[in-house]
Amino acid sequence: MQWKEVESEIRLETLSDAFRHLDCLSALNAIIGLGQGIRVYMLQSCAQAVLAHVRAEKYEVGGLLLGHVYQADVTQIVSAEALTVVTQSVPSHKHRNSSVSLEMNTEVWSRANDHLSSGNIVVGWYHSHPNLGAFFSGTDRRTQRAFFNHHYSLGWVIDPIRDQQRVFCGGESEEYLHRIVEIDHGLEMATVS
Repeated sequence: MQWKEVESEIRLETLSDAFRHLDCLSALNAIIGLGQGIRVYMLQSCAQAVLAHVRAEKYEVGGLLLGHVYQADVTQIVSAEALTVVTQSVPSHKHRNSSVSLEMNTEVWSRANDHLSSGNIVVGWYHSHPNLGAFFSGTDRRTQRAFFNHHYSLGWVIDPIRDQQRVFCGGESEEYLHRIVEIDHGLEMATVS
């Protein structure tokens, strides 16, 4: 087997690009948030769609998260961390699931690809743990490592019954200790059904 180095097609934008899309108050809040270590933002309508999806099923469900990733550019003073803005969710429709497991089909990736032309990239995934608590299992960590291993990649696990949520980042599934900040305007959004 031979490995061939191929340049990634993923292009990360600069923080300056993000602030051009936000109104003044939202941009100011994002700058303040970065200074406090907050680096995950989600459009409110996207968060509502994900929560509605996981609350509608008694078994585990999930899907992909699409959005934009902004890296600090040389003019930024606040932080060298990436800022992730989640703008869309793509729920899995074809999957095998139970109360303690979920196996998503490749159809969710195909449907997500239809929405990448607008500058979005896959920034992570979400799934539910109904009445099990919000944690990353060994299987969740392997999934994160295999498919969501970029430093900005998110794994959002939600227990809709116990009303718990946790977010894990990167290939090592490091827990993100801040909340996801919801924004209700700015970057364009569409939730895929």
